[in-house]
Amino acid sequence: MTSPSTFQLLLVVVLVAFIATLFIIFLNLKYAKKNIRSLEFKIISIELLVLTIWTASLTKTFFSTSIDFMGLNLALFILSIIFGVSLIKTVLKEIKTQKMVNALVNNLRIINDRLRQLDTQKSEFISLASHQMRGPVTSIQGYAGLILDNDYGEVPEKMKAPLEHILHSGKDLSEMINDFLDVVKIEKGDLKFEIERIDVTKMIQDIKEHYIIHANKKGLHLKSKLPDSSIFIKADKGKIYQAITNILDNSLKYTKEGSISIVLNSNKEKVFIDITDTGIGINKNEQDFLFKKFNRLSNAKEIDVSGIGLGLFITKEIIESHGGNISVESEGKGKGSTFKIDMPLVK
Repeated sequence: MTSPSTFQLLLVVVLVAFIATLFIIFLNLKYAKKNIRSLEFKIISIELLVLTIWTASLTKTFFSTSIDFMGLNLALFILSIIFGVSLIKTVLKEIKTQKMVNALVNNLRIINDRLRQLDTQKSEFISLASHQMRGPVTSIQGYAGLILDNDYGEVPEKMKAPLEHILHSGKDLSEMINDFLDVVKIEKGDLKFEIERIDVTKMIQDIKEHYIIHANKKGLHLKSKLPDSSIFIKADKGKIYQAITNILDNSLKYTKEGSISIVLNSNKEKVFIDITDTGIGINKNEQDFLFKKFNRLSNAKEIDVSGIGLGLFITKEIIESHGGNISVESEGKGKGSTFKIDMPLVK
């Protein structure tokens, strides 16, 4: 049976522990500005643990049987105080840091939501503006073409060059509008494809025949190396045509002299299309960013200031949406470029 002195001692210990717990909670509640929900039970637990260690160490010091043990226990008590204070400070710093991180995460979440809303509004505005611009641009091109064809009477010789410039500028603006609309569709995931079986050999030949006139005007040699037999892929014919001609347009635009070549071949699984030019080339540090949206080469701006850096971004999206890959190789500025496309072969 428990003796009264032991019972009283236990009662005192429990009472002291209870009072100490209430005191610690009171202090933390005051720190939390009297908001129970703001209490950090992690720090309360640490404080109670430290207080328990202090109490046990101090009790052991008072009940030491010798001076040597009392000195040792006192030293341990002092060390427990230093350790306990350091532990509490560390936990408080950790909690404070965690709160700052949580606040930053919440702010970032709010900012990201707002950015998504703005991005959606931007896409809707670009789509609406582009659709509204299509009509007037088409009219400008149409009337300029009709005038050049003498449908409204004989055109004076000095008027032909300005009219051709209007027609060419209208074509560039129309292509720019189409690029904007394609980007909006890509961002929304609305870019649609009409998949069919395509003879790539014939498509490349048709593209070459179309572009050879433009190449000759610039004094460039456009050549191709095609297989004797047909090579087939399953794809959207119009989109693949757009992707290849986007690269050819760039090659023609940024090649002042020399040649452009298109090489088509295949293995048992893939079709390979390589388009090589002797143009301005691409610096090594810019090759990774070439297919990013609105990205243009530093030396490209010296030749053409009107570009907006969407053509290759759209090309990459089209090729990858068909299960293919596109990359670029260049030895550097002024050393030409090779764009390499591969796509799954239809056996």
